[in-house]
Amino acid sequence: MAHLDEDEEAIEEELVAAGGERNPIACYKSLPDGRLSEGSWRFTHATDPTGRIEPGMQLHITLFERDDGLPGREVYAHYEDDWMADASGHLKAANFSASKGVTYATVLLDNHTYLIAHQR
Repeated sequence: MAHLDEDEEAIEEELVAAGGERNPIACYKSLPDGRLSEGSWRFTHATDPTGRIEPGMQLHITLFERDDGLPGREVYAHYEDDWMADASGHLKAANFSASKGVTYATVLLDNHTYLIAHQR
């Protein structure tokens, strides 16, 4: 998990500019403290500016309000089967990797947006 200091609108604009697509079928996610996700974005092989996402896979980025009450958002990410390419694999989490998602999202944010991810 990392956090961004920018407001939600600025974050979303940067994700779109970097090739991100809203992920409307992603169900609401929640954290143990009860916070609900505020935005879900996906990057696929076709939309990935980093060249890391393999065909049939996706980087899924989810935004939450920050737990410290400050402006900005917390960012969570994971790497998984693209639901459009392999719905069954996606639902079964066949190739799910939180660590790859964090690595890929960090590279994406650091190199393809003006956003600065602060690691916790």
